[in-house]
Amino acid sequence: MQWSPTHPSTFAACDGDGFLEVWDLNRDTEAPVAHKQTAKRTALNCLSWNADGRRIAVGDSDGFVNMWALDKELAQPRGEDFADFEEMIQTQLTNIKAI
Repeated sequence: MQWSPTHPSTFAACDGDGFLEVWDLNRDTEAPVAHKQTAKRTALNCLSWNADGRRIAVGDSDGFVNMWALDKELAQPRGEDFADFEEMIQTQLTNIKAI
């Protein structure tokens, strides 16, 4: 799992079933905005974003690396994305304190 280097509410995760998931917590906190599986369906075990947040390199258990390109809206935050993410976190923290 790794947070996007450019977008405050976006992170990516990979799993042993060969799936890459991209989450944008400003859009949805319960489901990824992208859920893709590699053609080989090999276990994925590492990932890294490039500096501009437009691509993710994902390594598999056979030693191969796949490159995935993201939509511009996931890579480049809008001005309000930072404030929206902060508000969402504050709301979640308030809900936890209420329990």
